[in-house]
Amino acid sequence: MNKTIVLFLIFLLLITSFSLTAQGGIKIWPGKINVEINEWYEEGEEIKALIYITNPYSYGVNVTSKIENPGPKVITKRYSPIPDISWVTIFPERFYLSPKTTRELEVSINISEDQQELNYNKRWETGVVISSNIPLGSASGMNFELEIAVKLYIITPDGEVEKSQYFYILLFFIFLSIIIYISSSFVKKKKEKLRTLYYFKNKK
Repeated sequence: MNKTIVLFLIFLLLITSFSLTAQGGIKIWPGKINVEINEWYEEGEEIKALIYITNPYSYGVNVTSKIENPGPKVITKRYSPIPDISWVTIFPERFYLSPKTTRELEVSINISEDQQELNYNKRWETGVVISSNIPLGSASGMNFELEIAVKLYIITPDGEVEKSQYFYILLFFIFLSIIIYISSSFVKKKKEKLRTLYYFKNKK
């Protein structure tokens, strides 16, 4: 009998803990960020994006954030990890989020000028990993930590070589169109001339 009661209490504790952990998570929006760099920006200029973090519950939580590249097994197809995670910074990295409040997390991307020419036409993926502690009550003195990753996708501009290739391809098609037009006009005029000669021959 005592063994059954002990097992029941353990089961009840596990269910309660799971429920509190599941319900205790902060809300984060958006779940992923896409940044497409059309042209390289001037040195010192940053590209910025915002993540909104909401604490919907009646207790405050401590929030921390960091940049972390995904592992090879979970990275998105056709993307690679960003070469230097220091190019992405977060502000603030640590803060206290009061009950039922929302706070912005600012993500900044700044690739140094000497690295820009080496990184044309790249598709990078990194992650903003956000953690928060989940207190289960002052009486128990227990804390859980939840971790959520916001995917950050970065696409860099096309290189100068690739742009010149597009220019030459376009120039080729224009030149080809002119040749086709001239050839068609020549063939058309020749046909008309032959028709005229044929007409005069038959008339005689």
